[in-house]
Amino acid sequence: MKKTCLLLLVFLSAAYLQAQSKRVKKANPMVSTYSSLWTQCQGLPNNLPITGFAASGNNLVAGTYDPYLSYIYISFDNGATWSVDTAFHVYNKSPFDHLYLATPVTFLAYSGYLFAGIGGAYRGDIYRSTDNGVTWSDRGIVWPESDSNGTEDINGFSSIGGSIFAGTDHGVFLSTDYGMNWKAVNTGFPPLAPFGFVPQALRIAAQGTDLFVGGTSLEGIFFSSNSGASWTAVDSGLTNTSKFIAGLAAIGSKIFAGVFETSLTGGVFVTTNNGSSWNPVDTRLTDHKIDILTSSGTFLFAGTNSELFLSTNEGAMWYNISNGTPIDSLGTGIGTIAVINSQLFVGGNWYGAWHCPITQITSFKTPQYATPTSYFLMQNYPNPANPSTVISYQLPVSSLVTLKVYDLLGRLVNSLIEERQSAGIHSVTFDANSLSSGAYFYRLTTGSFVETKKLMLIK
Repeated sequence: MKKTCLLLLVFLSAAYLQAQSKRVKKANPMVSTYSSLWTQCQGLPNNLPITGFAASGNNLVAGTYDPYLSYIYISFDNGATWSVDTAFHVYNKSPFDHLYLATPVTFLAYSGYLFAGIGGAYRGDIYRSTDNGVTWSDRGIVWPESDSNGTEDINGFSSIGGSIFAGTDHGVFLSTDYGMNWKAVNTGFPPLAPFGFVPQALRIAAQGTDLFVGGTSLEGIFFSSNSGASWTAVDSGLTNTSKFIAGLAAIGSKIFAGVFETSLTGGVFVTTNNGSSWNPVDTRLTDHKIDILTSSGTFLFAGTNSELFLSTNEGAMWYNISNGTPIDSLGTGIGTIAVINSQLFVGGNWYGAWHCPITQITSFKTPQYATPTSYFLMQNYPNPANPSTVISYQLPVSSLVTLKVYDLLGRLVNSLIEERQSAGIHSVTFDANSLSSGAYFYRLTTGSFVETKKLMLIK
């Protein structure tokens, strides 16, 4: 009898564990799926940060961040294998006691030229290649507003028409002759007390003929509509502590800013009016310390300390696409993100780089993610609406749902949803073309759960 009971107990325990295993696997379907998509970039160092990727002609280049030398790696097979570009290496020696400081490399491919910007406190400079990164020439630039060593620290590039802009630790510089000559374009930047330096241009992005620059925690975001001839601070919507701008990206007429701060002040923000106001777009963004922000077409990628997020609807919804993948093991943050030749490249701050087909990442749909565990009504996007906007919400179980819009007097103006819906995330487009500009409220009701949010309409 005891043996029979023992065997029954073992059988029931095994059945329970098997059921639990199936339940866990069902709740996390993306873990094994995404993990199989990523391939490590062979030949790139595993012990150095990867700071930039670019494509020029049929070649790909990658920059590293080294305590002694700046190296560029080159690939001739679309990123499958890499080797050191022996034509390029820069010693980062300081004038003080033979000290060497790290030198990140960033890139710009422009009109048949490839530019490499070198950062670092004592050896910033710009190099140019006319043969897709095979050989390089040092522009030997002595900057008009350089530090005492006669060089600038290059943080990034952008371009508008025939103009190239370089974001540096002392503001923005402009070249109109393919990088042969540069001039400072910093009118409107406030001097940093107590030294009077021009603020750091850490991130730089162009949208049409407009230019945006993001700095560190004390400087925020600046806007120029005249190729950098003058700059205006555009920080409305960003608190005093949410101005460490770690990324800027453009999609259509929208500019997105990635802010490296806590969950209260960091995350991703968007402007639709040239920076006059910024609104958070962080639904399901579980890590608000943004290290890097990149756009490709209509896709938006945000890299954090060890996670990679994707939004396919201009920030209205974010998904963690690194869960259970090699990206999770990077540990010290994501240094660069780039989409090149239908491949998504991700470089870690210390642990090499990985790539995967962009179509396989972006083709996954919302229902493949774990079922929500609670009811939640999301902020409409865009807000203000002009004249349409998308309202999203999540259901943990199948529910009878009503979603209605009211004016300020509490009058019903539109009944969007009145039906039973399955568990998951749902979205509906609200077309307010027939309504007047102003403030409205939308209310989600599912059984005992009721939540109301405010939306603005500007026409």
